[in-house]
Amino acid sequence: MHAFACLRHITDLNEAFEAICQHIDFSTNKGRIQPTITLFSPRVPGKTDPIRIWNPFAIGYAGYQDAVDGTVVGDKGNVAFTRARTVQISNCCKSDSTL
Repeated sequence: MHAFACLRHITDLNEAFEAICQHIDFSTNKGRIQPTITLFSPRVPGKTDPIRIWNPFAIGYAGYQDAVDGTVVGDKGNVAFTRARTVQISNCCKSDSTL
């Protein structure tokens, strides 16, 4: 596994975004996946996080649960996250007739 641990100093969102993009480019390696972890600064109790990544993986798979029989298509661990984002996106886009 490759670790990008020298990024713990990053507090700027643009720098964090760039680091995540570099992580994705490196780890996907043009189709030859390389296990990779990128480490930002740890949380400090009582302080606001300069960078907060809510999902545990840079790339994940959606999980959809059938309302009738409860079966899941995709990642079972991401059902709640997918549902929350789907509702959020659909509510956001209702007023935009161009989407």
